Amino acid sequence: MIIDIETHAKAISENGYTIIPGQIGVEELARLNAAADRAVTAVDHAMLSGLKPAHTTLHSHVRAVRCFYCWDRSCRDLLEHDTVHALGQTVLGDARLWDMAILEVRPMPSGTELGLFDWHRDFPMSIEDNEHSYLWVFVCLTDTTINNGATWVIPGSHRDASIAQPNHSAASDMRPPIAIQLTAYAGDIVAFNPLILHAVGENRTLNCRRLALIGLCRASHLPLMNHWSIAAYDVQKEASERLRRLLYTDVSLLDETWDVLPNGWPSATKRALLKRSFRRFIRRKRAILSKALQFWWSQLKSMKKSRKG
Repeated sequence: MIIDIETHAKAISENGYTIIPGQIGVEELARLNAAADRAVTAVDHAMLSGLKPAHTTLHSHVRAVRCFYCWDRSCRDLLEHDTVHALGQTVLGDARLWDMAILEVRPMPSGTELGLFDWHRDFPMSIEDNEHSYLWVFVCLTDTTINNGATWVIPGSHRDASIAQPNHSAASDMRPPIAIQLTAYAGDIVAFNPLILHAVGENRTLNCRRLALIGLCRASHLPLMNHWSIAAYDVQKEASERLRRLLYTDVSLLDETWDVLPNGWPSATKRALLKRSFRRFIRRKRAILSKALQFWWSQLKSMKKSRKG
């Protein structure tokens, strides 16, 4: 199938999203879903033991597994997909992997709260980003339908900061009239600019909705983790130049491991684990301090209002 990448890149620029049909074959989908089964099960078991995976928003009906390229050769082959590279180069220029993850939305009972998966932008809008510093490429591993919670987006909101983030009630039965759902079939690619206002749809079926997310960023931006280190020696020695370029970073401050990797995967060095533990400690302290400051600021404003009254 001949793909007009320029047309799809233009759609992402103007509307914030595009859908490219029929990119992944049946056999490849089966291998990717088998790898996803193993990865999601491992994360489920880890969370039951009390682990809270780093860089992950927790939700009882939305599961995320980062560093998916570790789980099977088919996952790394997906990073070599020509359409993924063509989109990344056309939209971002010199692109790098921000992260590769499995996202699974499970059946959700009526009234389930989405929390942080409600309307949001994945990054704050800024002039420096010039609208196109990141690109999310979703490979549909199952059909993505209205009933199983296809992602909602507000077209054009990646270019217009004046489009307000809808309130929580709008994420359920009162969607903004300009919002649309990005429905697609298994094997299709759905790509969008993560600055677009979007929300996870509620899955009202009996089966999971599953996507493989290939998050790309400009080479001038930091990836989520040090994927080259996490990929380990066996992957490094067989990586093509294109895959090496996608994974490689020389920034030493980034996490060099993730919490849940396949059994037998080369473990990180003690130094890397200590670095990550220290960064987690700092992040927690910052979060506690931020909440305290917000509380005292709200108290101060209340006092000022009461004095005026």
